Amino acid sequence: MEDSLGARIRDARQRAKLTQAQLAHRIGISRTALHDIETGTTKDPRSSLIAALANALQVTTDFLHGLDNAPSPEGW
Repeated sequence: MEDSLGARIRDARQRAKLTQAQLAHRIGISRTALHDIETGTTKDPRSSLIAALANALQVTTDFLHGLDNAPSPEGW
């Protein structure tokens, strides 16, 4: 697994079987904004956005930041 924030978000989104549009809608951002986060164009998204992504994807913020390899306390 890649260690970048965007790669971890993309991996978790794909495991959740969500499109970029579906996830973006769930957290209230545009698909383009989510795409920019996943590809690294947006270098430092707000912590509130990372928390919303983690919640929607049912993973921890530590996992998204690469501080923990287990996506959630229960794992995938």
